[in-house]
This record gives sequence, C-alpha cells and structure tokens, in this order.
Amino acid sequence: MLGRTILGLTLLFAAPLAACADDAHEVTASDASEIRELTEAEVLADLDALGTQIRTSYGLLDFKKARFGFDLDAELAAARTKILAATTEGDRLRPFYELLAKLKDGHVSLSFTMRATSTTEHSIPMWLTPIGEDYYVSYDASGLLVGDRLVSIDGKTAHELEQLLLPLCEIGTLESSRHRVANLMSTRPFYAGPELQPHGAAAIVVVERDGVNVRLELSWGRKSGGTTGLVRPPLASTPPVPGASDGTALALEHILGSGPEGSRWQSGAAEPWFLTPTTAKDLGIAPVTPRPETLAKYGAPTDFGEALQLGAYRYTFEGKNVLLLRIPTFNLRSAAYDEHVAWVSALLDDTNADASTDVVVIDTSHNPGGKFFYVEGLISMFLTKPIPNELIAERANRSLVQRYVGHANSAASDLDAYTVWRARLSGIEAANDRGDLLAPFTPGWGAIMGPTVPRRGLVATGEPTLSPHPLVTWKGPILVLQDELAGSCGDVFPALMQNGGVAKTFGARTAGMGGPRGDYTLPVSNAYLALTSGLFGPADGEGGIENIENDGVVPDYPRALTPADLRNGYVDYVRDFSKVAVGLAPSR
Repeated sequence: MLGRTILGLTLLFAAPLAACADDAHEVTASDASEIRELTEAEVLADLDALGTQIRTSYGLLDFKKARFGFDLDAELAAARTKILAATTEGDRLRPFYELLAKLKDGHVSLSFTMRATSTTEHSIPMWLTPIGEDYYVSYDASGLLVGDRLVSIDGKTAHELEQLLLPLCEIGTLESSRHRVANLMSTRPFYAGPELQPHGAAAIVVVERDGVNVRLELSWGRKSGGTTGLVRPPLASTPPVPGASDGTALALEHILGSGPEGSRWQSGAAEPWFLTPTTAKDLGIAPVTPRPETLAKYGAPTDFGEALQLGAYRYTFEGKNVLLLRIPTFNLRSAAYDEHVAWVSALLDDTNADASTDVVVIDTSHNPGGKFFYVEGLISMFLTKPIPNELIAERANRSLVQRYVGHANSAASDLDAYTVWRARLSGIEAANDRGDLLAPFTPGWGAIMGPTVPRRGLVATGEPTLSPHPLVTWKGPILVLQDELAGSCGDVFPALMQNGGVAKTFGARTAGMGGPRGDYTLPVSNAYLALTSGLFGPADGEGGIENIENDGVVPDYPRALTPADLRNGYVDYVRDFSKVAVGLAPSR
C-alpha cells in the first residue's frame, strides 16, 4: 500500500499557492498607486533568493530529480528567460509558480500577500469538484445545481482548462492536484496567463444538466492588490488565536482553496463533509459526547464549546452499532492537544463501559495535517500492542544542528532524554560534514496522551515504536476513512494505522505530502515561501520508511465519489463505508 524509500535518497516536493479571490473591490483613483509593481531587477533578485533557499533548505532535490527529472539550474534559467520577456508583475511572477509546480510537492507554497495594486484576481461564484475525468458543481449557487457537469468556461472546455492550470498548481498526487485545478477554474490568480484571464465582465459558463446543456452568465468579481483591505479598523481587529498557524495545515488549506459553508471545500471542518441531512436521517446518525464525569476523570474540560475540534456520532447499521469519530485536523486553534486527547480518552472509556459498540470508524478525510505528537497520542488509544512509529529525516544543515543543540540542552536534567538527543545530534553533524542532503531517520517525537499522563523522558524524544495508551484503549475493529484531501499528518495517520495492522482504510488515495516543512520569505517582495525540509513515513523495519511523498496511502477498500453522491447527499457513500465497517465486526 505504501511505497519504499531507500535510505539516503533525497526527496523534495513542490506546489504553488494562490490566494483566493474573496470580496471584490475595484481599483479607484484614491488607491491606484498604493503599491507599485515589482521591477524586473527586483523579481530577478527574488528568483536568485528562491534558488538559494531551495538549494540550502529543500531536502528532496535528489528524490525529485530521480522521480521527475527536476533540474533546479535548468528551471531557474528558464524562469529567468520568462521574467526578462514579461511586461507586468503577474507575468514576472508566474515563472515562480511554474517552477515550484514542477516539484509536485504538496508542502511547497508561495504566497504574495503584498502585491501591486494593479495585479487583479478574478472569481465567479462557482464551486467544483473533480470526479472521474470531469468536474462537477458541488454547491448550489447562481443558477448552478449540485451535480451539474462543467462543459466549458468562456469557450474553453474543462479539459482545456485543466491542461492550462496544472502547470501552475500541481502537488503531491494527480488526484489532489485536480482539486486545486477545480478551485482555480473559478478563482483565477493574479499570475494566470492571458489565456486564463477574463475577457469580459461576465463568464459564459456551460454545464450539462440531465443530458441538456445549460448556458449561464456569471459576473467576474475582482480583487485588486495593494493595501486596501489589509489594514483593519481598530475596533474590528482580533488577536491571533494561539496555535492557529501551522505550516502543514496552512499549506493544504491554501492549496485546496476554500468554499461556502457546507461545501466539499470545507477542508478541516469539524463535522464530516458527508454528514448531510439526508445521511443523518437515512441512517439515524446522531452526535454523542463523553459523560461529564468521564471527561473530568481524564482532565478534559466538561464544556469545550467552539474550541472542540473533534466530533463523535453513533448509529446502527445492519444490526450493528457504529461509533464514528471525526478528526478534522491535527493542528488545533486552541493548542489544547492534551485536552483533546483526553476528550477521546473519555469517549472510548464510555464506549468500553457501555459494551454495545461493534466497530469504530475514524474519519480523517479532508484532514489537512498538523502535529505529529497529536497523531501519536490519538493512535495510542487504538493500539493493543506496539507498532512501528513514523520516522523523519530532515535537511542536514547548520540550522538543524543548532536546533538539536537546543534539544540536548533543554533535556540536560533528564539523562535518558539527553542521551537520545545527543546521539541524534552526532548523526546530524556527521551527515552535514559529509554533505548529505538528509540527516539519518529518527522517530517522530513525542506522543501526548492527555493531562493525566505526563509527557517526559523517552516519550518526549520519541521511540522507534508507538505503545498503547496506559489508561484506555479500544480493542475492537477499526475502519479509517481517508481521501485525496487528507495530507501531511492526514497521510501519516492512516499510514501508521494501516502499516501497523491496526485498522483497515476506506476511500481514496491520500494527498501524498510526506515530509516536514520550513517557512521562509523572499527578500524583496516579502512573499511567504514554504519548502519541504525532509521526508517522513512509517518505519519499514530496515532503517528507512514506507514512502508517502507523491505516493500517498492507498486504501484497503477503494471508493471513488460519483456524481450521484453529490446529488443524493452522499448517502450511498456512507452506506458503502458502513457496510465495510460492520463487516469487520464479529457477529454478536
């Protein structure tokens, strides 16, 4: 199910980002000169910085060269030629996105928060999702109906648009890339080429509905660059939420874009995307919460309120009782990771005490990733024996050496932890001295198991195996739901569960985002740049990993979405995974 990565192979992945066009705003005489365009010389300076940053921080160059023939020097030269021929800021910056897209990396992103006032993004109120070879409307809006098949926009067929957009936004796997394409079909970034720019005030959209082509005119909304909209009124300003900015989660959410409430674009939403009124009524799916006294037992708040980024539901299917646990993200807004693990601990404690549940379904579809230690803590409650941990190899450079010096110093009072950090530091130093791109693989660290289970010593440093939770565990059958919108730690969770023989998996291949990342800025434009610093995946037993990057996790039970799923509220999809789930449970 997972590919093999040879120890010492260097990997890299790339996927350009575009900011989504939201509220339209026209350029006026008062703000038309707010931010001037970047000059040719300034863009070339940023291109040089991009090349240097990739060379020094990107840990997967050898992997991408071996797999895709990526040649950084050749790509930088090609980008330079295009920049010299460009006449606008959008044209000058497009080569950056084209270069990064050739890395086919879901963690790599580029975002120009500050751009010239003259650069404009356009959008139409239409949300699409790829199914099979086509693209379908996934949300009712502007005369479009869920399940309409896209025929063309402004005379270009869906296939032609896909071929024009893929070179700007390809990421880990083709399936996940096509979701990015779907987003850009209706939200055209400022760096899109002239063939993708609107040629009138309204887009001519043709969809097929019930075998008949329907033609609609949808107005192009405009969002200019500059500082308008970036500076908030004093009373409207809100402080950032602690723990809200995590690179991996942010990357996939940007790559996938965003959509209206209740649409398939709600990546990381707390409620399962398939839990529509139709499915809830058809199967009698109802939310559940742990008992207050059980929450208190494990140190979880008795009322999380809106801070809770988990969901649980129960229903009966074919005479068997199902507990559905929704894990929407591994990056919490509140940073209350221990408390969230405690919430699941209490849920499973109640489930074990009741003894009526036959199977647990864990929904990690649409999960954009987050923190390793949260993944490990959640998995621990579903283990009956130790399983191989994920291993991580990062870019071997002085920055990594310095970071591990800090780890060793912070553990000076804990001899066991200090010994582990010091040994890993020695391995990193040796790799740096040899000029290796990647440091040796080491275990992901370190699992959190709730406020009542202290996180210290070798638990904090990470061990080669993940161990069962000391207080609570589910010993029955498990089915994990995954899809092409689950990436990074959203890849890791099903990979570890599948690789360790803990659970079966259902759905689509995951996004294939198999490495940690670092965040940087370009010196002139101050553009935000994210680069993959290394490689991670489940241990393969030979000192290397089962590869996730560009491979993703292939489900045990494949199930692709269909146009009928969109139209009937996903009831067939839910019935299909429920049938698999109860089939894993022994008869009572």
